[in-house]
Amino acid sequence: MDIGNEEYQHLRSRFDPESWQGANRLGIHLFVRGLTLRGKELPGWRLINARRVELPDNPPIVRSLWSDPSSALLQVNVIEAGSRIAAHEKLLELLGNFEGPVVERLSDPDLGDVAFSVDSASVVYAQGNLVVELLNAGGPLTDAVEVAGLFDRWLVEVPEGRQELPGGAEVSLAPTPVRRNEEATIELDVVDAFGRPVEVRVLARRGEIRLQDGRLTYVAQTSGEETLTVVVIDVDGAVSAHDLKFRISR
Repeated sequence: MDIGNEEYQHLRSRFDPESWQGANRLGIHLFVRGLTLRGKELPGWRLINARRVELPDNPPIVRSLWSDPSSALLQVNVIEAGSRIAAHEKLLELLGNFEGPVVERLSDPDLGDVAFSVDSASVVYAQGNLVVELLNAGGPLTDAVEVAGLFDRWLVEVPEGRQELPGGAEVSLAPTPVRRNEEATIELDVVDAFGRPVEVRVLARRGEIRLQDGRLTYVAQTSGEETLTVVVIDVDGAVSAHDLKFRISR
């Protein structure tokens, strides 16, 4: 973390991460890379602007600003961490920004793996490898927790109307056979028909997906039959997908 050890220990003492780090309330393992906001993610809200920021030694972040008919402004930031554990570490770091106000851990089982709020005016939560932060940014005060629920439902939804991956792209794992607790690389090289980068969402049932040294990796946690679903969304919102089925050995 980019904070001193003393502050880090203070955050751990204050927010008790041992009780929630590594939690997965979704029931499947979700990994998102190249998240793109197109303005349809928050019903009733209008996307004013969105930009992706990538800096050395930091995970990518998508910053966006939204407005509703009452002229309320809401800032939504989404950080793409390299894994679920890394997302929870980043969440702990962000909680340090709320040092003054009373921060409440939310018990809502439908909002992320773990979520915190400040008087419903601000909320920060983790879902899969993502950390999502919603902040009131002007105009009438809005319930950030309620809006976060809308955003999270969109985030975990598997898009319908799927077709096969563009350009004949394929998904594979190496090495095979896949064994429990051993790392395998997800081989995936896909762009849209015009060579533009795409958003990728990977869903797994029996293992975690991580980004390590630029590689997508999969580590099975239990043995048995697995289906790795790779969903690709291009810049125009067209959805394609591929299911990779395999067996995990002991």
